[in-house]
Amino acid sequence: MGCFSGLHHNKTMSNYHIHLIFLERQLLEKSIEKIVTRNMYFIEKRKHIRTKKEFLDENGKIRHGCKTILKCQAYERHFFEPKIGHYKDKEFQDEAKHNLMNFINQYVKDKDK
Repeated sequence: MGCFSGLHHNKTMSNYHIHLIFLERQLLEKSIEKIVTRNMYFIEKRKHIRTKKEFLDENGKIRHGCKTILKCQAYERHFFEPKIGHYKDKEFQDEAKHNLMNFINQYVKDKDK
């Protein structure tokens, strides 16, 4: 699991603490792409519509903010696997905090602990 941490004091130097940020998903070896089989049309609020007529103005021009994804283009890419559920469990988070604290304490002087 990828993990980042930030160890610091608060502004008044009364609370030495750590922030942990870890990846809840594993990176896929190869990304998954979904390819459009026919033209897709989206109106201003990114709502998918079925036909091109619905996003043309009275002059037959595409309205500002509308988007088209042409056939054979990728419309969705996935780079990560689904989230790993147990990372949200309180027990896992407590264990991760204690393990990281023990690891950091090996490198911190006794007076700073």
